[in-house]
Amino acid sequence: MVESILEGLPAQVVALPDLFDDQKWGNQILSLIHTKGFEVSQVVGVGNNDWTNRILRLIAIDVYETGLYQRDELEGIKIRVLIKKGDESWKGRVPLSIVKYVGDYAKQN
Repeated sequence: MVESILEGLPAQVVALPDLFDDQKWGNQILSLIHTKGFEVSQVVGVGNNDWTNRILRLIAIDVYETGLYQRDELEGIKIRVLIKKGDESWKGRVPLSIVKYVGDYAKQN
């Protein structure tokens, strides 16, 4: 779903399993960066998770913290509740690509 928002942008989302070891997890990130042909200086971490951001900074990756924008209205759980209730107002709270993604998913299931 996040990938649909980033379509056409020079960005990539990468999921990494938790290794329950900060150093191993950081090394896994560095390995992936180099495997993809990038240098650490070309990578930016984006997020609000203190633990993740700390590890990224330890391995010299710049971190951009987005902050919580209009959380009362845009919090994920609140949007999911609206979807479950059939309240169409959720569509005004997410990007159009997400509305399409959820609609396509609903048609398949």
